[in-house]
Amino acid sequence: MEQAQKELQEAEQELAKISESGGNQTEEEKQARQVQEQAARARVATASAAVASAYAAYSEALTESGSSTSGTGVNTTA
Repeated sequence: MEQAQKELQEAEQELAKISESGGNQTEEEKQARQVQEQAARARVATASAAVASAYAAYSEALTESGSSTSGTGVNTTA
């Protein structure tokens, strides 16, 4: 689960960096940046789903062992 959260954080940082770039660009550069941004958004969505999946598996394992997951939270918003 920690690895999934790390990947999500990295993907969000990459998306932020791409989103901030821009400025004086040619039409081709703008289109290339849009493609990069779409790819970064897809990476964030995939990483977010991986975090949610890992948390669900962790929660299920704890439930099966009789433990509780109350009080633990995972941010899965992208």
